[in-house]
Amino acid sequence: MWINAKSSVHYGNHNPNTEYYMQHSGQAKIIKNDSEEKDLGVIFQDDLKFTKHMTTKINKANGMLGVIKRSFQYMDKDIFCHLYKALVRPSLEYANAVWHPYLRKDIDRVEKVQRRATKLVPELANKTYQERLKDLKLPTLAHRRRRGDMIQTFKILHGIDNIDIPSLFTIDTTKRTRGHAWKLHKNTANSTPRINSFTYRIINDWNSLAPQVVNAKSVQDFKNKLDQHWHSTDSIYTY
Repeated sequence: MWINAKSSVHYGNHNPNTEYYMQHSGQAKIIKNDSEEKDLGVIFQDDLKFTKHMTTKINKANGMLGVIKRSFQYMDKDIFCHLYKALVRPSLEYANAVWHPYLRKDIDRVEKVQRRATKLVPELANKTYQERLKDLKLPTLAHRRRRGDMIQTFKILHGIDNIDIPSLFTIDTTKRTRGHAWKLHKNTANSTPRINSFTYRIINDWNSLAPQVVNAKSVQDFKNKLDQHWHSTDSIYTY
């Protein structure tokens, strides 16, 4: 079977950048090295910063905001929330467990889309960003990513997503008097991409959850209990 592999991306500072070949019709075809590759809608860069992916998604979301602004002469809070949640926010959240921004400049420029969007409601335009979010009952995108991380972790550990748990996480089996039975062991990480990767960055948040949250009976039950658990935290409307 012939597989049309067009390019390969090498990751890591010490990667030897080996050239790869594929046999086709008795001839060895070289697979060119590239600095980025798009896979399942996510643009992967060799430095794992996902800068180009974020730029692409931000531009798409801003373009949709422009369409909404030109198409609707009247905008109240209810209309805005329906349009924003259906047409704009999904572009900024698809697969963000993978490309989750960790540089402050990237966090700010992703959040700036929602900051700009909330000004489309005339009655809120002169309020601060935090006040607009509270009036609209919209959490920050940073909080949404944090919440999404917890939901994905719950799905993995409870077997809802068919993923090999030991390949991602190690359950902490040490005896303790506090916490829950799903606590994860945290290994040492030295590189910035590793520290900010999904399997590492979620551990502190996950381990701090209450037993009744992590032992939820379903994904929806987990979401409800997680929202209740975090209801009084400042992270919902600030970042």
